[in-house]
Amino acid sequence: MKKQARTLCSVCIATYRRPELLRKLLTSLFEQSLPADIDLEIIVVDNDPARAAAAVCMDVAASAQWPLHYYAQPEKNISLTRNIGVKNASGDLICFIDDDETADIEWIKKLLEAQKTYQADGVFGRVISDFPADVPDWIRNCYLFNRPAPKTGSEAHSLRAGNCLIKRDLLSTVPGPFDPQYGTSGGEDSRLFNQLKDNGARFVNSYEALTVEFVPKERANVNWLLRRAFRVGNAYTKVTFELKKQKESWSKSRYFLRAAAFGIISFLLMVVSVFNPSRRFHWLLKLAANTGKCVAFLGISYQEYA
Repeated sequence: MKKQARTLCSVCIATYRRPELLRKLLTSLFEQSLPADIDLEIIVVDNDPARAAAAVCMDVAASAQWPLHYYAQPEKNISLTRNIGVKNASGDLICFIDDDETADIEWIKKLLEAQKTYQADGVFGRVISDFPADVPDWIRNCYLFNRPAPKTGSEAHSLRAGNCLIKRDLLSTVPGPFDPQYGTSGGEDSRLFNQLKDNGARFVNSYEALTVEFVPKERANVNWLLRRAFRVGNAYTKVTFELKKQKESWSKSRYFLRAAAFGIISFLLMVVSVFNPSRRFHWLLKLAANTGKCVAFLGISYQEYA
């Protein structure tokens, strides 16, 4: 009787000073309901010079049914940290998940199903946010915490490393593969995945491949969200400039004028929404994002993680 071929899936986690959240994530990974022909390995790369994640990994690994590998990368740079994970991954398929998330019991199974069904080079799953009980609704409902949830099999446009599966051989086509220049500004994941997509990779969504992101109170506030909206707009524009500058149809000045116009519109809509706190905050965040885009046009990169 011919022995069934097995596939190894590597789950890469970049972590920074979140030991208890990391423990919850690892627990959810070792509880995965996997197809019979799938093996798993977990790779944790610690970006904390004090190695806060080491004890957790050692503790969890002692009773884990799959290999758990721990590495340290002390330089403050998310790209270098992610690259250590990819470099040490042995699987033909690589999953990325963040250290403040937990995975649904069928997370990997659903990613694999979508990849096989749609013959995709990568699959991007659904992320929902979990908040402390006293966070107000107008914070919970803002667009930065309510990501798109497109149907399974549709083309993926929101390309982030928080919940995805990518073919390993695809990552080997790009040096790095995550660019260290984005290591303190953020955007390293969207930069890589959009480059791969521009090179012909096919990415699809999976609605069923669910992870839950815990949002602490220090992030569920106006100041943090304004900084995040500014950074997202800034990094998105930096990526767009870099990937599209060689295209004849690309006009940097037209992009700037568009961002400036949307910024003005966002300001006006914020003003007229004075009696609706939720809508007013929505347009304030949009104003911050478009301001970040305009600043990127001037060559200024916001270093959120520096």
